[in-house]
Amino acid sequence: MKKKPYLEIQLESLKNPKIKKWREKVQAKFLPQFYEFTGLDLSKMKVLVCACGSGFEVEPLQTECKELLGIDIDKESVKYCSKNFKGKFMVGDAENLKFKDNEFDLVVSCYTLEHVNNWKKALHEIIRVGKKAYIKVPNGFYPDNHKPEENAKKINPFAFVKECKKYGKIKVSWGPFYWLKPTVTVYLEKYSLGEV
Repeated sequence: MKKKPYLEIQLESLKNPKIKKWREKVQAKFLPQFYEFTGLDLSKMKVLVCACGSGFEVEPLQTECKELLGIDIDKESVKYCSKNFKGKFMVGDAENLKFKDNEFDLVVSCYTLEHVNNWKKALHEIIRVGKKAYIKVPNGFYPDNHKPEENAKKINPFAFVKECKKYGKIKVSWGPFYWLKPTVTVYLEKYSLGEV
């Protein structure tokens, strides 16, 4: 049996009124939690959403930042976001971002690293192209209480935080649940020359 594309699965699930209502509720919390955690003013920022998918992070960010670009490895996700949200969207690979160093003021990556072949390489790319990063990953030490996504890998949260510390000053949150998963969130400000 052929596996359904990720975007199709996401959009089908939103036909369920309970799931749609739940998504809206979680989305409504995204920006307040983001602002409280980072203290950033997005109004003058160029922001990259790495793995825009069905637009979960794009939707609340689209009116907040000066410029928004979303990338996804899935062409259908890029078409969907281009049609439904403000900003520019293009096909791109998190492990090989086609942007200059420090091109973005901020890179947002939520629940992406557990789906790539090499999460450390993707993390390096996210930090290379952004001056700051806001990254969420599932806490890989937490026991699964639900069927894990088919292609998701567990990431050791301590290894993830340690890897982030190599690149900059970080702020870490060990929670809350997000998409029914316990979460590790890192806000990272890249070291400037001389700080390393």
